[in-house]
Amino acid sequence: NFSEVVTDRFDFVVVGAVLHHLIDSSRDKSRELAIQALINAVAILKPGGHLVLLEPIFSPRITMDIVFYVKKFVSKFTSGRIGLFGYWNNIGEPVVSYYDRRQLLNFMTHLPDTELVYEHYSPHKIALIMRIAGIYKKGDTTLLFKKADT
Repeated sequence: NFSEVVTDRFDFVVVGAVLHHLIDSSRDKSRELAIQALINAVAILKPGGHLVLLEPIFSPRITMDIVFYVKKFVSKFTSGRIGLFGYWNNIGEPVVSYYDRRQLLNFMTHLPDTELVYEHYSPHKIALIMRIAGIYKKGDTTLLFKKADT
């Protein structure tokens, strides 16, 4: 239990561009890791404290599932990125598990006594290779959650 290891409690905890790097053997297991990270983050908040979640998001979900498994497969043969028209458009390492807005909000349903108090989305231009791959939404999201004052 993470909250037993970290005995201090904090007014703010920032989880910045972390969740998509928490990888396991499948998307479902990776989601479980992301949820556990958020549970741990809330556990070390003081009552009334805030969790700031910053995460890149992509849609549709099915395309991100495919990207996850393609990157896992390719990473068996190389330890580096294989760029597709640029450094950030790649397959291979690092394997990532990107989420969409709905998934991030759903993760928070696993956290008792938290409420969403602020949300911001910054869209990004989608590269041609991403559009060809079926990605129609890309951006950064900021979600601010408040822990109950109990």
